Amino acid sequence: MKPVAYLRILRPSNLVFIALTVLFGAFFRASVQWSLPVLAAVLSAVCIGGAGYAMNDFFDIPIDMVNRPKRVLPSGQISPRSAYLWAVFLFILGMFISLLTGLWVCVLLATLNSFLLFFYARNLKKTFLAGNIVVAYSAASTFLYGGLAAGNAANSLIIASYAFLYTIMRELVKDMEDIEGDSADGAFTLAVKLGLRRTVSISMLFCLLLVMLSLVSLGSGWLPPIFYVLLALFVVLPLLAFHTWMWRQPEQWVFARVSWWMKLDMLALLAIMWFAGAPGS
Repeated sequence: MKPVAYLRILRPSNLVFIALTVLFGAFFRASVQWSLPVLAAVLSAVCIGGAGYAMNDFFDIPIDMVNRPKRVLPSGQISPRSAYLWAVFLFILGMFISLLTGLWVCVLLATLNSFLLFFYARNLKKTFLAGNIVVAYSAASTFLYGGLAAGNAANSLIIASYAFLYTIMRELVKDMEDIEGDSADGAFTLAVKLGLRRTVSISMLFCLLLVMLSLVSLGSGWLPPIFYVLLALFVVLPLLAFHTWMWRQPEQWVFARVSWWMKLDMLALLAIMWFAGAPGS
């Protein structure tokens, strides 16, 4: 047993990203001060997110034995039972910390996300599209969670919408990357059911929805026009290139590469949105 494995199973780099998304939702386009509700939102989101990763690994041992044998549980660094109890503890801790926001809507959101992440790991991940929607919702909700805690829900909602669409695209790419292990485990994912090229096509539909969202928000004057120019150049065009590559060469290594690049592209989207929404922009 390796104590550091209890941290590794929580995906520390992902937890940093979760914390930043909560803060993004809290402070975006608003003169918000640090407060106990905001800090509580960050800490509870990190606990619940980490619990979700650990629980997911617990239920994914058969798949990860094929797809990711070096992960904490397949490699035997900690026992499955220990990972399960660690995840349950963090879920409970995260829900408890959400009480410190003093907002019933934040407590409700933290509780809902905890149960959704548990059932995603246990059942929904293997179901047709439902698992992808749950993950996309969970990613989007962290922005909204921060906005609610800081009284900045209106500004955080549009960010959450972008995050939902982008995350569901990346989830479909990850399904295509993991199709071999998912098929062996009897998972009923979109890629397993419909095949690779059809899944690429469906992912492309979500890309088009992201473009439509941008056009609607451009018409409303939500952000300055420069945001939409930068969005087209550094987010939409790369997404189109990724989908073209996957369509022409539907191979596991391509999906893995695209999944990694999409992480950077998502960061570009957030950076563009942040600076475009800064005072004086």
